[in-house]
Amino acid sequence: MFKLNTVFFLCFIISYSCFSQQKDTIYFNFSGEQIHRDNFYKKVNSSLFGATMYDLDTIVVLKTRRSYLFGEINDKERNQLFKLINKRNHVDTTKTMVIHYIDTLKAVHQFPRREKIIQLEGGGHRHDITHRTFIRGGKNCRKTFSKYKHSNVYHFYKFNNGHPKAFKKLTWEKDNYKLIRKITAFDFKSNYVIAISPKGDFFIFDWVEYPKNVYNDIKKGVNWKKHKKQFNILSKQLL
Repeated sequence: MFKLNTVFFLCFIISYSCFSQQKDTIYFNFSGEQIHRDNFYKKVNSSLFGATMYDLDTIVVLKTRRSYLFGEINDKERNQLFKLINKRNHVDTTKTMVIHYIDTLKAVHQFPRREKIIQLEGGGHRHDITHRTFIRGGKNCRKTFSKYKHSNVYHFYKFNNGHPKAFKKLTWEKDNYKLIRKITAFDFKSNYVIAISPKGDFFIFDWVEYPKNVYNDIKKGVNWKKHKKQFNILSKQLL
């Protein structure tokens, strides 16, 4: 299914090219490999990829970006991770673990007083939210997951700039030794979601573009096998 964000992105590119005929456009895969234009658009028209644009002085660079990824943690790393997060972070590894991961947990005073939108390199944007909105989102998240029997939600961070680890019945856990990032071995943006099944399967995405129907199942701890199979079939067709 053609993604709405990608539709806007491609419409912008078409309009932009009409006024920038002097610039050549080159296309790259997410791995950095240069690819043909037709291959690029085949990828970004799927649910598996999004796109990022870099408007340089003499050329326009378009690069595919992973929207989501399924994978497996090998037995040794799974046992290491599960023991660590169970002991230090009190994570129940017998259920699907849905981890909302933030690179840097800001101190309360670092949040803006008013909401604002910040434009990002590549044509995207992010919402800079207030601390009140941040906490409200955490409470809504906890309320949603309280309905599910086969999964739990946790909030992890890489760095903490001084925010309390517990605030209004919400808690944040440190990613000790950066094991979660090492295991996934994939570069998403600073804030993302990773779901890990008790068997060691994982599903990861950032909040830019991702298959909501897949996440709706995974966060309930169901249909892992079905969605992983579909991902593998699509990956073979596009990679």
